[in-house]
Amino acid sequence: MCAHENSNLKGLDNFEKHLKPCGFEFHRLKGKEVEERLGTQYYQEAIYTPNNILMNPAALMRGLIRSLPKNVEVFEQSPIIEVQYDEIKILKSYGGSATCKILILALDSHLEEFGIVKHKQAPIFTYGSLSETLSDEEYQKYFANIKPYGLTAAHPAGTTVRFTPDKRIFVRNVLDFIPQLSCSKHDLRRAYEQHRLSFEARFPHLKHKKFEFTWGGMLCMTLNHESIFGEFAPNVFAIGGSNGVGMAKGVYLGYYLAELIAKKTSPNLDFILKHNKASFMPPEPLRSIGAKIRLWYEQKNAANDI
Repeated sequence: MCAHENSNLKGLDNFEKHLKPCGFEFHRLKGKEVEERLGTQYYQEAIYTPNNILMNPAALMRGLIRSLPKNVEVFEQSPIIEVQYDEIKILKSYGGSATCKILILALDSHLEEFGIVKHKQAPIFTYGSLSETLSDEEYQKYFANIKPYGLTAAHPAGTTVRFTPDKRIFVRNVLDFIPQLSCSKHDLRRAYEQHRLSFEARFPHLKHKKFEFTWGGMLCMTLNHESIFGEFAPNVFAIGGSNGVGMAKGVYLGYYLAELIAKKTSPNLDFILKHNKASFMPPEPLRSIGAKIRLWYEQKNAANDI
């Protein structure tokens, strides 16, 4: 976790306060120490946490699908166009339908489209760009002693940077509220232009390197940063509101949702049921107005950490 702006150093202080009582190993780095880890002089301070991994969520999902037991079927390219929430639930797609007695909706930003949960979530788009591969000469000159890393900003609206094992640089930033759940070419172009500014500010010696890919994707925010969890109709269960940490929350909420369905009890499940209650979010047009103002405010405060 890194900070460029003086005003965002408090984000590192807060991170440190969370790490200490948990017993996690971390190192506070400054100046030259940061540059030697990252290959950029851009950041003032950082907190390095060595005992963790950087995971590709898509690779994890593909791996889980390949390892599923034989009694599980996976249907891709099968959009659900209608749901009936009777005693026997019916999910209709273009090519057929599926029925079940217990239905779990793990849909995040798409959850409200299914009519079970309303006025709880805001779909937020963010965007990434991935550079072309560095040449061997560029790698030896600028990154020879630097290991692949993942970098998040001390301000939550700041830029994510990654130096990948295949010698590319990834940049992620820009937050948009897009209730139609699909970004446009204009949105991608605007994000690309910001990515170029962020990339060149951090790696001015690599201004000549092009981006090979630019894309957008959704995360789901709730007003109080609590997730959506529980039974919302008879035998209809849902998880949503990942608030930008979907893989972590999805794993533990999924585990305890299975406990809830199996009618088991545990202190952790009791805690989740008590605390994971996303607050009410005003309907349109107030939701759009409020979300856009909040995102503008957060990105303004992130300043050059974007």
